[in-house]
Amino acid sequence: MDVNELIKTLESQGKNTLANVIAKSGNLTIDQYSKYLWDYDTQIPLEPALIQAFQMEFKRLGIDEIKGSEIIDSFEKYRTLQTAPHTGLLDSTSVPAMALHTVALESIPFDSYYVVGTFSGIPFGNDSYPGALSFNINNDFENIIDKESVYYNSFKKRQIDRIRDVENERYNRMALYENTMRDDLVYRSVIPPLFKSVYPYLNNKVKDYLKYQDGDTDFTKVMLNSVQSFSQKLFNNEKIIFVDINEVITNYLTIVLKDTDHFIYKMFFNEDTHKKVMEIWSHNAHFFYDIVKTDSGKKQVHAYIESLLLKNIHNQQEINPEKLIQKLKNDRFCPGVFLGFTVLSFLNGFQCFGSFKQVSYLTDYKKTWLESNLLPTDITNVRTDSLTTGALPNENDQYKTAIDIILGASWQSPDGNTKFNDMLFPIQDRLIKFKV
Repeated sequence: MDVNELIKTLESQGKNTLANVIAKSGNLTIDQYSKYLWDYDTQIPLEPALIQAFQMEFKRLGIDEIKGSEIIDSFEKYRTLQTAPHTGLLDSTSVPAMALHTVALESIPFDSYYVVGTFSGIPFGNDSYPGALSFNINNDFENIIDKESVYYNSFKKRQIDRIRDVENERYNRMALYENTMRDDLVYRSVIPPLFKSVYPYLNNKVKDYLKYQDGDTDFTKVMLNSVQSFSQKLFNNEKIIFVDINEVITNYLTIVLKDTDHFIYKMFFNEDTHKKVMEIWSHNAHFFYDIVKTDSGKKQVHAYIESLLLKNIHNQQEINPEKLIQKLKNDRFCPGVFLGFTVLSFLNGFQCFGSFKQVSYLTDYKKTWLESNLLPTDITNVRTDSLTTGALPNENDQYKTAIDIILGASWQSPDGNTKFNDMLFPIQDRLIKFKV
């Protein structure tokens, strides 16, 4: 399939945003496309509440105040975030994160930070395998974990079962969490007991990759610091910063929900505004994710607010701003996709680099918000189709992960003259198969 056939196929499926991006930018070199991505400006002011929210996340992750101030200055000037990856020990494996970072970093301005806002509002059973170590199928388990350990045979057996059940499996995988956690949220998760038990038996290079120390309890902090350290070394860039974007949005909400004049407050608690929002978005919009207990463990469920009731498929309770703030502060009550992008893109003007799925639904969000005329900001010029995805053009590199690289596998970043299309073609089946 050539590029024109791909574009026509996407258009026939209603994936017009993605088709337009490929038609407009696919023939650009990575260097040219990256320069376009960073050539973005907005007149929407950055809210003090969001600045404070980021600073709170920087503090959680151990980023010093001076660097934190520099990052905020970068936001003020470039107003750009990478929001494609999920929060996890290895970002993504089916479409290596190295590809999307390569595109974004090729022509990044010298004075800009590259902040990756990962999404933790997913269960551990998500197909990005956030709590697992994944590595190329040709890399044996004995290279990762002590063959004499009690865990070696267990992981090997699970992989044998996986190969039997999964067609064309490209990875070996070690899930470092209990089976009862599959439906549990990654957001605000604690270090799983299995992780602690397995850790001492891991290859020393793998242990060095995992920025974990005895006494650590915050799993997402370990995840973020691990992928950040690896990415900084891989791309030789100390300005690559990883944060949990759900934590940032939670921090923001606990601030703005105290302000009765703020749009977010009105969206949930002003009768007139709330009614109009729900008429447009209904309860199906991803407002929040909550945790409920089931017989098999904890489970992530979708939650929303309607007529001063906080609802999910299992229960409902009366809610007010004070109760919502306390729930956000004290529980694993996670802001959803829709709410997060409403804050970032449409109230604060961020260009959010994203996957082929994101550019589709984020552009739809923008269209609907514009038609509603409810927002206090003019979002006409907010960019929502900044695609950063693909696979490395060299087939030998396409199915390597950070674990393979730290154990000695070669990896070479594509040349800046490589066409963006050359990174999209290897994943054309995924572009065609995903549902809008």
